[in-house]
Amino acid sequence: MPQPPVVRKFGRAYQEESRKAGRNLKLGESIGVLHAVYFGDDKAQARKLGSEGISLVFKKVFHHFGFSEAWREEGDEARYPKGKVPIPESEITIDRIERVKFAYTGTVADVRSEFDAMVENVHPEWFVWLGDQGLLPLDTVKQQIRTFGKEISAAVSRGDGAIYGELFRFCLVPDAAGRGASVSSPLGLL
Repeated sequence: MPQPPVVRKFGRAYQEESRKAGRNLKLGESIGVLHAVYFGDDKAQARKLGSEGISLVFKKVFHHFGFSEAWREEGDEARYPKGKVPIPESEITIDRIERVKFAYTGTVADVRSEFDAMVENVHPEWFVWLGDQGLLPLDTVKQQIRTFGKEISAAVSRGDGAIYGELFRFCLVPDAAGRGASVSSPLGLL
């Protein structure tokens, strides 16, 4: 469930249930969020990477296992009644993936704004970056990781702004060869 209000609702429910079990958790503690991130010189360039990356893999693989059902929007119920008609493959586009906040695309400032809003809304302990698992050229993927490390991870590590908590950690989803790691900063992987 990428939409921030939905994630926050689940985060609050998790807090409440944890309290019943004797755990007094802060909002976001023991919670991770999974997103795709694409940087570009402009929105169009970043969106192109997302179309060749996450959008393609979800359309051709994960969608057929129901994962894209988490990306339902208000207008979908009339056309694709939940539980009766799945969202069609043609609807799995970078446009939808951005609208539901599963992918953050654009310039560093654009991505940082989306990232900050997510952190402020949910306060997750973990941020899991869904990489492209061989869909984009290796040099492009490395540059994306460098940019994320220098511009986003470094801001979190420095504590820029009041929204970043001490619990915040990063995880890169392993690629097809099983490479990936749980790290405090993605720069350690390069």
